Amino acid sequence: KKIVGLSGYGIEIVERIPIEIPPNEINKEYLITKRDKLGHLILRKGE
Repeated sequence: KKIVGLSGYGIEIVERIPIEIPPNEINKEYLITKRDKLGHLILRKGE
């Protein structure tokens, strides 16, 4: 959503550099919710 929003203002996105931190038992469900409900690009490898 952010990439689309920025593109709407004429800002060209040429690369996305993720900051990936492995989930733990405390934050795993929270991160899954962020991905599923907010479209965050996280937790795709071996959830």
